[in-house]
Amino acid sequence: MRDILEDGGREATNPTLLDTSSSFQGNWRSIVALLIILLVGSVANSAGVGGGAIFVPILQSLVGFSLKDSTAISQALITAGSAVSVAINIFKRSPVNPNTCIIHFSVALALTPVVLVGVSVGVLLNSILPNFVLTIMLIVLI
Repeated sequence: MRDILEDGGREATNPTLLDTSSSFQGNWRSIVALLIILLVGSVANSAGVGGGAIFVPILQSLVGFSLKDSTAISQALITAGSAVSVAINIFKRSPVNPNTCIIHFSVALALTPVVLVGVSVGVLLNSILPNFVLTIMLIVLI
């Protein structure tokens, strides 16, 4: 797919904006994957673990996405689950100290820079390393 950009009156092609080479097909396997992801996402989010270790293999084996696409979709699912959890819990009070919020914002503030560095390194490695190295790294880390 060609995306046309205005560049000083000239038309330029930018193939990196949208990748349409995905092998996604809406069939029974996609529906099963969606149901599994919904179930696992609910349990993982309530436990606070994310669920990426389950999302990536499901997206690869049942839906047919590549490792990089599966990882990106998994991160989007985890982010959405985290955002919903924060939205639900932001006004809840701590059972130990009713004057404070159940979310410890000081801990979140201290961890955010470290998480951002880790995400940046992960994105860099995901774009540089070939798929087989990423697969080996995922197997070793899990």
